[in-house]
Amino acid sequence: MIAAIAFLFAAATSGWHDARAIVVPATQLPAYVRLELPQTIDGGTESSYAGVRVVDADGREVPYALDVDPEVSPGAAAQLSDVGFVPGQFTQAIADTGSSGTLRSAITVETTQPTFFEHVQIATSDDRRVWTVVTPDALIYRVASSDPGTSEVAYGPSRARWVRVRILNGAKPFPITGASFPAIAAPPQLVPLATTQSVRQSGTSTIVTFDFATPNTNLAAVGFAATTPQYSRDVVFERPASGESGWEQFANGQISTYDSQRRAETSTETISTGDRHLRGLRVTIQNGNDSPLAGLRLSPLGYSHHIIFRATAGGQYRLLWNNADAAAPVYDLGDILKHERWSVGAVATLGAVASTAISTSASSGTPWLQQAALPIALALLFVVLLVVALIAMRKKPES
Repeated sequence: MIAAIAFLFAAATSGWHDARAIVVPATQLPAYVRLELPQTIDGGTESSYAGVRVVDADGREVPYALDVDPEVSPGAAAQLSDVGFVPGQFTQAIADTGSSGTLRSAITVETTQPTFFEHVQIATSDDRRVWTVVTPDALIYRVASSDPGTSEVAYGPSRARWVRVRILNGAKPFPITGASFPAIAAPPQLVPLATTQSVRQSGTSTIVTFDFATPNTNLAAVGFAATTPQYSRDVVFERPASGESGWEQFANGQISTYDSQRRAETSTETISTGDRHLRGLRVTIQNGNDSPLAGLRLSPLGYSHHIIFRATAGGQYRLLWNNADAAAPVYDLGDILKHERWSVGAVATLGAVASTAISTSASSGTPWLQQAALPIALALLFVVLLVVALIAMRKKPES
């Protein structure tokens, strides 16, 4: 009976069903560690990963940040040259991004003008001779103290050495006093999604059906490849209909190539599906009266999700997931990382299956049964002991 109570207590103290050891490579610790979340972990309808926890060797929660990355490049002041005014045309300045080839995506124009509303053209160059206009017409403005406006113009991402700024007002010079390049972060990565698929011909259409195995797989795009030399086909994307059998359309597009010189080479193209969370996907390629595409291959692509946590020297960590009752944890770490300079010290991987035990005192979103496990177990133990005592008293021989 006591063994049964112990088993009940052990089961009740863990609402998590899956756990793996986190393997942190030998590195200089403490450091921020990056761990890719496998597709087999269901992130939910908004990729919040509510049931995911990182715990240490004592089962205590370790704060983590979801889908944050250090800046690809920090903000930097620009070195300006060729600042001048061409009457009737524009005010111009050329900014030097430096020789490092750092990725840049925008430039901020600094000025002493108290209020303004100006059109801006941005061009880039690697040699200061040949220029490519990357932003033909953008607006910068400052109209009142209550409205800070904007003097930042997006043009990238680009690794071009030189950035030319033209204020498209030929009536009077615009006082450009400086410029800077804002910091940029890494764009989300798309990775091939693990899936099973089937292909069939139905009338004049090719239908490819995918099963992602988890209910909320994060789909973002579909890659197409074919060896047919020239083609133009409409494509329809469908997902399982909610609450009923069948499929419902959620996006469409077109795949095409017109290179008549291409023969056996494979053409590739990617169509965005938007940020979707689904279990299945059906793609219909409408062939019309033409033959189905030769060498057709489709590759569903999804966003790669990861967590960042701080590991200490000698620390041992586990990843827990699959807890339907858990609410998404709220940690300070995400906001802290957005306001400090940091880097990834190590990239961790998942190791062997591990214990799902977690300290309930440190667990957020803990199910009520988990929280009440110890009192329940103690109460049951008291009841069992009381019953045993009463039985012993009844069996006591009379004198």
